[in-house]
Amino acid sequence: MTEYTPDCWHCISPDFLADQLTASLERLALPKVDVLLFHNPEYFLTDAGHRGVPRDEVRAAFYERIRRALEHLESEVAAGRIGAYGVSSNTFVVPRENDDAVSLERILENAGPGFAVVQFPFNPLETGAREPIHTLDGRSVLDVAKGAGLGVLVTRPLNAFSGRGLARFAAFAPDILRELGRDAEWDEERARPLASYLEAAFAPARDEKGSSLAQRTLRALLGTPGVDVVLVGMRRTAYVRDVVCAFA
Repeated sequence: MTEYTPDCWHCISPDFLADQLTASLERLALPKVDVLLFHNPEYFLTDAGHRGVPRDEVRAAFYERIRRALEHLESEVAAGRIGAYGVSSNTFVVPRENDDAVSLERILENAGPGFAVVQFPFNPLETGAREPIHTLDGRSVLDVAKGAGLGVLVTRPLNAFSGRGLARFAAFAPDILRELGRDAEWDEERARPLASYLEAAFAPARDEKGSSLAQRTLRALLGTPGVDVVLVGMRRTAYVRDVVCAFA
């Protein structure tokens, strides 16, 4: 168990994964889930770094933990409780030299045939997923995933973290602005530089008439080789309407 903060304890031990899968299946009233992802294993790396544990020691322990988790999930596939499994990590996309970087290449060394999916953040401000910074031979995590035949889920497509703070690409759709009680011109000055970022980062991000910033973002992400699914939030009805219009 990694006590990352008082409110965030994290564990990927086989016993914990088995327990939580059992509880999830009971809540869902299902005998099986199609895909199980364990999330943010890098908490272990970040916590160890804060405590000053030597990097080589940390990484050896980390990938041994990953190996045990994958071995257990392979047994869950064999038992028929999950169809496939994978890993969701926010630091698949950071440079391989970072202390908290998770290497998909190293994870695959211990993955069985049930390992089918990965998930990581990708948006027009955080483009690390496609940059050649994740392997010694200069490949991106998207390259590694594609080479291994994995399904790629993109998370955080419309919420981007940058040196200028949080940018919400969904917030600039006119319907959403009206729902929030704001005029469509309310954030025009902020939307313009985001649109410029988008156009610079992705060739498919064409500025179609009536197309919102979020719609252009989704089309651009889905037009990126290696991306299979883009996960977007559904907190507001307007978000859903806006996303659907991206594919009209």
